[in-house]
Amino acid sequence: MTRHLPTLSRSALAAECLHWLTLEHDESTGEAAARGTRIHAAVAALLDPRAPRATCDEQATAEAIATALRSLGAVPQGVELTFALDPLETRVATLGQHLGRDYSSAPEGWWVGTADDAWLAADGVVEVADVKTGRRENVEPAATNKQLRSLALAACGVYGASEARVHLVFADGTVDSAELDEMTLAGHAALLRGLERRRRAGLTAPQPGTHCREMYCPARAACQVTTLAVAEVLPALVGAVGSPVTSVEDATARVLRLRTVADAWKRAEEAEDAALRAWVQENGPVPLGNGKERALVTATRETVQWTEEQKAAAREAGQVKVSTYETWKDRKVGR
Repeated sequence: MTRHLPTLSRSALAAECLHWLTLEHDESTGEAAARGTRIHAAVAALLDPRAPRATCDEQATAEAIATALRSLGAVPQGVELTFALDPLETRVATLGQHLGRDYSSAPEGWWVGTADDAWLAADGVVEVADVKTGRRENVEPAATNKQLRSLALAACGVYGASEARVHLVFADGTVDSAELDEMTLAGHAALLRGLERRRRAGLTAPQPGTHCREMYCPARAACQVTTLAVAEVLPALVGAVGSPVTSVEDATARVLRLRTVADAWKRAEEAEDAALRAWVQENGPVPLGNGKERALVTATRETVQWTEEQKAAAREAGQVKVSTYETWKDRKVGR
């Protein structure tokens, strides 16, 4: 059992709640995280001959990601590059490459993080890429992604740049990119500075919310807010999880209850989710009584990393890939 280090990859979670940094936790991860680690290792081996040799059972996925990174200009010297950043002084150091998230050499109190690739482009702008192997609808867009802003801030400090281009590279090889100007990065530096001051002052009381689950808080199983919530609802769960929904009132109550228990009871969430999806598919959206409803929503997302002129030409040539998927979330009633 160890305590969490403040990491650049979890700066979005830190902006919501700092309590997780004070808790002891188990370092073990689930299968989704383990799968991501395997793919990341295979991608690194494809991009950098100095990386540990690695393949995975999804080698085609790793190759698609590596191809996308090469098209962005990724370089071996930036693969799996680990940074340490002092938010109070905005000082930055590199700890090395291919460290396997070993941050033991970081100075005390500095925030740490690893970029899947980071390099200085010919025009003097820093490029930072982060690979995402999970569901892309759960990923904050590149333009507002705090993890990318944190890594870009660190990379700019190392390379002596003031602007950055950041990229999210997904498992299918598609890319979501954004440009971060000097003012945006300065604002993010101020955010991290404020968070570190709060952390050092002990202003780390729990701030429960949807971020506990949506941002995969690593300490939620140890958090007293979560454990108290589970203790409160556990009696109501016995015999109810995964059973067929019997009415719209039952569906509404179970959607609301599902939010509370999901953090510590992932299996319960999956069972309830399946039951509610089956209900919605047959009967339509579930009203939540707060102006929103739970529904199956079809969303379309198009990602192109070119200029508008290039995008138009690509459409004409049939080179733009448009993905349509079904997502499961709350929405305003009547939409």
